[in-house]
Amino acid sequence: MEMKDFMTTDQVAKMLNLNYYTVIKYAKENRLPAVKIGRKWIFNRGTLEDYLKQKTMSNISKNETIQDVK
Repeated sequence: MEMKDFMTTDQVAKMLNLNYYTVIKYAKENRLPAVKIGRKWIFNRGTLEDYLKQKTMSNISKNETIQDVK
């Protein structure tokens, strides 16, 4: 793996349009996949992208189910 495979908290915040501290909070709560090394949170780009795709698909499935009920 190369360093470009990893993202900082700042980079994730910009990517997701979230506040820096919200990203840290989500990492601490395991709402975003991350690893804490020392005082810094590190995000694997591929893992984060896969996680977001999975969450997006899950939300789409839930919305389709709700629309089917209406």
